Amino acid sequence: MTELFYRELKEVYNSLQSFEFTEDETEKIVSVYDLISFYSKVSHVDGLLSLDMLAMALNESGVNGYIKNLIHLMVDGYESGVIEELGLINYIAGSFGIVDSLLCLMCLRGVLLIQDGTNIHLVKEYLDSFLPDEVKRIVDDKERLNALSSEQECEEKISKLCADNSTLDSAKTPMLEQLSTVVLRLEENDIETVANRIYESYGEWAMVMKVLPGNVRKRIFENISLVMAEELIHSMEYMGPIRISDAEVTAGVILKRMIHLMEAHVISDSQLESTKIITE
Repeated sequence: MTELFYRELKEVYNSLQSFEFTEDETEKIVSVYDLISFYSKVSHVDGLLSLDMLAMALNESGVNGYIKNLIHLMVDGYESGVIEELGLINYIAGSFGIVDSLLCLMCLRGVLLIQDGTNIHLVKEYLDSFLPDEVKRIVDDKERLNALSSEQECEEKISKLCADNSTLDSAKTPMLEQLSTVVLRLEENDIETVANRIYESYGEWAMVMKVLPGNVRKRIFENISLVMAEELIHSMEYMGPIRISDAEVTAGVILKRMIHLMEAHVISDSQLESTKIITE
């Protein structure tokens, strides 16, 4: 981010020192925060282009119009420096009030992070840093309440996914079959290493998890946090129906990534050569 961005942000923070938020203003901040967080999750699964249609639903005025313009610039392929420059020009020209000024700068930072492919959890941390303390407490309370209700729901979904007794046709889906074999064969510490890297490619793992047998899903879910499991399930659900051929190609990509880990001695597999042959 440029010096101008941080100078504008500092002015906003200085103005907020003695500012008292109304209930409507607080709700507005939380709403925009949730929107950018949602855009981050969607882009991680479906790519940046998927945000174009979502942004079409926003109205043209105020903060929503500002967000809509940023999304269109990003989808149209403008470089981050250009988006930041145009975003700041529109921000300054817009003569926004103090609350909307904070939201515009938060959204500009969030959109640039999304464009860069930043992990959804890191995007959320950046967004959190923009929130005034009293709003942050409201967001935290809301997330705690959501976590209590979603934890049980997530565990129920995991149980259902792991109870799936469907099998793969090794003749038609050799990559998926081999991925299943490797996941079940790896030692406990190695499968933990693989599972902990799922956050780097939720979309790919979500696709293959939709078709992997229940016992393979169970091995994965047993070795990731509940937060990561929720994100993975969310990605699976949002993805909708998929073609088995797409999942097969994606399984090959994941296998090659695992082979690199094996060759680098990060994880070990006694049947590495057979896995390499299948992926060639």
